[in-house]
Amino acid sequence: MCSIALLQLYRHFAEDPNPPPAKYLQIPQLLELLVQSLFKPGSNINPDHKEKYLFILAYAASVYDEDGVPYKNDLEATKKAVETAHTICLRASDSHAELQVEIPTLFEFIKYPIVSLGVLRWVEYTLTDTSFFEVAAESSSLFLVLMDEIAACHRLQHPYILDLLKRLVENSYPMLEVHVQLELKKSLVDHLVQLFGCGHVLPVVDYMHWCMRMETLDQSLIRHFVSEVLSIVQPPYSKDFTSVFLPLVQDQEITGPLINSDKSDAVSMFLAECSRKSKKKKERKL
Repeated sequence: MCSIALLQLYRHFAEDPNPPPAKYLQIPQLLELLVQSLFKPGSNINPDHKEKYLFILAYAASVYDEDGVPYKNDLEATKKAVETAHTICLRASDSHAELQVEIPTLFEFIKYPIVSLGVLRWVEYTLTDTSFFEVAAESSSLFLVLMDEIAACHRLQHPYILDLLKRLVENSYPMLEVHVQLELKKSLVDHLVQLFGCGHVLPVVDYMHWCMRMETLDQSLIRHFVSEVLSIVQPPYSKDFTSVFLPLVQDQEITGPLINSDKSDAVSMFLAECSRKSKKKKERKL
């Protein structure tokens, strides 16, 4: 972000006794620029301007106007949360061991939507860096657990989390041995299930349905997804859910190994429930 523009914004909103309405800062493109400046690894912020970045981002995220009066009750707490998360992410970019120690602190401040956005962007930049899995694949779980916490706290972040998980699942990792790649992708599928459990149901299942049709994932991964979903869902199932999930369950190559001889398994019980519901629907029409 241009330093001159930043200084002008700071003067208007921090030093002017009658600042403009906060809505003029609440522009998605501006917020994204501020978040990138503070949370993108390797971003070069002039140390003299860092406090101004923190202030403007916190102001945009927490201040609202009513009858022309800016309400700043949450400004200082939001600024502290953004600053703490920024400092942790900055240190952890150089030492992933630092992140393990600071996970509880990040969990505390991720409850602020703007902090969750910044941390999610940091996780995205880190995990999509082509060199990350060459040198630090074992640390990926630390970043992914942050993403799970964001999913649990902020429904509006769900589409962004799904988009990131898609990219990670579909990536190739030639630097890793084949069995390590498969374990990594199985872990990513577990995080898709976690996102499913947080309420982002249809988009996640629809994506796995697409993976099945396009054959973009190993069948064992789709089987793992089906098994995990069946362990957490209960009837009655919605029409929309059944329409996208049933084809996965009906595919014998995917679910055949999950079925036992006495039909007491989760696959058979799900199919029986869908069949019973379909019969009842037909009977009502007669």
